[in-house]
Amino acid sequence: MTTPPRRDDDDLRETLHRIRVRRRQIGDDSVDGVGDSALEMWDYLRKHSGRGIPLWVRQAEAVDVMRLRVCLSWQAERMELWAWDRAEDWGVAHRDMGAEVGVSSRSGCRFRHDRKIALLAGPDGRPDHRVARAARNPTADDLKRERVIAGWLKTHEIALLAVCQEMIEFEPHVDHELAGLLRNLWRDYLQPGLFTPGLMGSILVVAGELHDSASVQGLTNPQHPLLRALMRWTDLYADWRALTRANAGDVAG
Repeated sequence: MTTPPRRDDDDLRETLHRIRVRRRQIGDDSVDGVGDSALEMWDYLRKHSGRGIPLWVRQAEAVDVMRLRVCLSWQAERMELWAWDRAEDWGVAHRDMGAEVGVSSRSGCRFRHDRKIALLAGPDGRPDHRVARAARNPTADDLKRERVIAGWLKTHEIALLAVCQEMIEFEPHVDHELAGLLRNLWRDYLQPGLFTPGLMGSILVVAGELHDSASVQGLTNPQHPLLRALMRWTDLYADWRALTRANAGDVAG
């Protein structure tokens, strides 16, 4: 199956405008109430394309709806690439991302991510795999940054582990959703001993959710072990952000 021609937001606006002009030509001003969404326009046309609409209008709109469908397809590709990129930045586990698109392996997730990079970089919708390969081939600066970051993580491994342990021990006092985040933190990083940039993104999410939870907001003793751990995390994360910014690597958060 070939990849449809690339369509962007300008194509979408042009197609919606063409449909509105055509409808006004036959006296159907109700189309002006339709929003600027491809799905809204499609829903409108499905409900207002009976035999009272001239055949030539319906024929033209069949082609326009196919154009809208292609526009939506490219929007979906951009949306998925954004999700993969942010998942890497924020330390989302591969298995959680892959489960949403029927991919179970880490290599399968990587292939799918690379495919989106290549597809959206190529001309006229043709994948440019050189872009994906370049994104995966580290430069000398990349390798230097990775060494600096790995060194920081190694140095602060004990402190990070202590923070995580306090958060995980608080699991019985939080709701089901937050408990799931804590279990994922343990399963994906702490149990296998993965002290990586992804861990920092995962802790950031969990710490934020914990801080805003009713259980933690109800703690009044500033010396409570969890509150002290969260304060320690704030200091660690500030140091981490300064490090990644100084090394031009906005790695997490």
